[in-house]
Amino acid sequence: MQSVILALDIDDILAFLLLPILGLGYLCGHRYWYKANSLEEQLFERRQQTVLGRKRQAREENEDISLRMKKEEYDIVVLWGSQTGTAEGLAHTLARTLRQRLRLHVGVLDLAEISPKSITSIPSDRPVVFLLSTYGEGDPTDNAVTFCRWLSQSQTTLNDLHYAAFGLGSSAYQHFNRTVTWVSESLADKGAIRIGSVGYGDAANGSTEETFLRWQDETVDALRARFAYQEHPVIYEPSFLLSPVEQPEPTCTALGEPYYVRSRTGMGLQRLPSSAPFELRFTNSRILNPQSRKPCLQLEIDISHHRNLKYATGDHLLLWPSNPDAEVERLLRLIGRQEEPAKKQVFQINPASENGKLETLLPNPCSLESLLRFYLAICAPVSKQVIQALAQVAPTTPIRDAVEVMRNGAGVPLRIKGSAHLTITDILEYFAREHSADHSTWHTIPLSWLLENIPRLRPRAYSISSSAAMSPRAISLAITLLDQEHSSKNREAWRYGLTTDFVTTLNRSLHTVDGAHPTVPEYRPLVPSKDGVQGRLYGQLQRSKFKLPATPTVPIMMVAAGVGIAPFRAFVQERRQTALVGREVGETTLFYGCRGPDDLLFRDEWDQSLAVPGFSLRMIPAYSRHPAPDRDKIWKPFVCMWVYSNGTRGGTKGIGRGMVEAFVEQGCNVSYCARTVRENDFAELNSSLCKEQEQGITPRAYGTSVDISNRDALSKWVADSATRIGRIDIVIANASNMHFESTPQTWQSSFDLDVMGFVNLVEASLPWLEKSPQPSIIVQSSFMGREFFRSPPAPYGACKAAQLQHVQELSHFLGPRGIRVNAISPGPIWAQDGAWESYSKIDPAWVEEQRLKVPLKRFGTPEDIANVAVFLASPLSSYVQGTNVMADGGVHIGTDF
Repeated sequence: MQSVILALDIDDILAFLLLPILGLGYLCGHRYWYKANSLEEQLFERRQQTVLGRKRQAREENEDISLRMKKEEYDIVVLWGSQTGTAEGLAHTLARTLRQRLRLHVGVLDLAEISPKSITSIPSDRPVVFLLSTYGEGDPTDNAVTFCRWLSQSQTTLNDLHYAAFGLGSSAYQHFNRTVTWVSESLADKGAIRIGSVGYGDAANGSTEETFLRWQDETVDALRARFAYQEHPVIYEPSFLLSPVEQPEPTCTALGEPYYVRSRTGMGLQRLPSSAPFELRFTNSRILNPQSRKPCLQLEIDISHHRNLKYATGDHLLLWPSNPDAEVERLLRLIGRQEEPAKKQVFQINPASENGKLETLLPNPCSLESLLRFYLAICAPVSKQVIQALAQVAPTTPIRDAVEVMRNGAGVPLRIKGSAHLTITDILEYFAREHSADHSTWHTIPLSWLLENIPRLRPRAYSISSSAAMSPRAISLAITLLDQEHSSKNREAWRYGLTTDFVTTLNRSLHTVDGAHPTVPEYRPLVPSKDGVQGRLYGQLQRSKFKLPATPTVPIMMVAAGVGIAPFRAFVQERRQTALVGREVGETTLFYGCRGPDDLLFRDEWDQSLAVPGFSLRMIPAYSRHPAPDRDKIWKPFVCMWVYSNGTRGGTKGIGRGMVEAFVEQGCNVSYCARTVRENDFAELNSSLCKEQEQGITPRAYGTSVDISNRDALSKWVADSATRIGRIDIVIANASNMHFESTPQTWQSSFDLDVMGFVNLVEASLPWLEKSPQPSIIVQSSFMGREFFRSPPAPYGACKAAQLQHVQELSHFLGPRGIRVNAISPGPIWAQDGAWESYSKIDPAWVEEQRLKVPLKRFGTPEDIANVAVFLASPLSSYVQGTNVMADGGVHIGTDF
């Protein structure tokens, strides 16, 4: 009994020892061996405690304008809504003025960065200033849409809000400054109190800056009156400092690279462009219009070395230019930094105060020469704000007084350089020359003042003129070069386009042209390379919302002028490529305006596009400096688009050629055939037909010898013509044997040619006509198909009557498909080597007798019939169907031949 008890005691002891250990491990084990931050754990974690939650909370606090004003200790905040950056620039100008004159701590915020509803919490002693641009058809800018939507929907009162407002717009548009007007009225309706009057800048008359400065002074006075601010003397206080770097790191010093490239290499910048610039490799360039007085350069850029870089048709390429050498050296000389050590000095840019922020959009560190060459727009026109700020750093009293006179006067005197376009260098040079004898006048000007008042050099956007579908690894640009009309004028007065001349210099370097351009200043087109191998040029892709319809079958109409044709050339390339791979493409219409035929860009490509099967392109030029086209032409909107005709020889053989000539004269491309013309005779005929029309595009005529009575040969000719020209819009059957002898052979021959030739021609053309925007079928019958000629029975009249019957049938059968079918019945036609000329040689008296029987007392001409054909094929007859036009001088009214 005792042994059993002892055994049970051992088990109990083991159980009591294991159970607490296991329980303790179950309850506390996760503290020692459970995987930290596992997915299971995150399921039970409060979102507010996660990193994501903390970031969201910080973002919400940053978007709350009242909390931000309290945190940053802003006395006043300036909110801007801008599409192009003008309102943003004026916002910073206003902030600088308020800091200098009223000693206020000013915040400048993007409307897109704040929560609109947080505006209700702004204290009554913290005013808000709105600077708003009007965009498009009276709409707010993209970054102001959310705020305006909230303002229109919110029912909250704003009794504590004090605000001032200035708008930017153009009186050339119907809704002039609509955004700022609506915002001001909406704020007032909600109880907000306006400070001063609303300012309205007008870009149409160039008074935006002047109006803004006047409104700014009035607003400063209104703020002083409302909030008892004290005005202080305006003295220059730098926003940031330039500290010399004695031994700069070569790999960290900016030499001209765009901002984003520098930030990736370790050089910091607070604000970056939206897309990364990349190194450009130019492969070719050519002048698109060498005969023009305003040449356009096509640049080809290879991007195959950037494997991850992709562009879409319609996107933009931004080019980063540089300032010309002469302007850089001129400014360096004025400020006394022209010597090599001084201009190569590298500076570190730092905020002037401990709490200040560095928002300069400038490299850091960087040499002075690189700043002036690659980063500051020293060639930009000087503004009145800069002249106003110049008084703060004027080195002498006479210069300061002269600056004040210029600021308060009618503007900058044009006699400074004979031009209204004046740069900061022009202004400094003028005051040094006119009001000081000391050449070192501006040697004491703070470099920080130049950086604060000279705008940043920004990339220039160009529409990509190539299609991503045709050349995905190559980009094409079209850039207008220096206008030759101005190149012979006063070089001192003429201002050059910065990027235009920059590209001109680049083009000359690509083609290794020696010597300087006679009118274009010298540039250094390539950014210096740190590896010492070669220079670099940078570009930047910019996405665009300007795109083709997603469905290629949707018809499009495009309107362009001058070099604005670039994106539409890409669109045409895209649709042409789509058609080449066998997909259906909708009608593509392009209206293109330029000075004259010599200015027509991509001329050869429009012809190539017309020849693509299944691609329906209309290209309508409109010239501003070229004689007006012939007003007798009824196809003014459609020249060079409707391209098909079929002409043959016969008894009225002059009519066939007359029709071809008439359609070519209208600018149409024509394919025609003739049974009795030798192949080598067509070249001379085509050359005589295709003289360049005044529309600037040479129409094409293609002639060949075809046996129309042979169905297979006729079908092949139609298919070949459609492939060569690209489309079939008009079909004209003009063939006849004119047999007046009644034999089995003449009846069969006439039936095969006059009747079955017409039937087979229509059958072969229908697949193409159904794709045409306005198809037309015309058959040349004869008045003898309607009138009895009192001759012995013969096949001619009977076959012509059969044609008229078939026209009636086709008009009912094809009309619902939009295909018009009509006939022309000529009377007696006098043509060279024609039937009536032959009769006149046999019996001239009889021929004269017949002429007098015609009510109009004359025979017809091939031109008379061709003009009727042009009318029946044109839009002027769009409601004419199934008719037979008797072009016989009145014979059908009962003339007895």
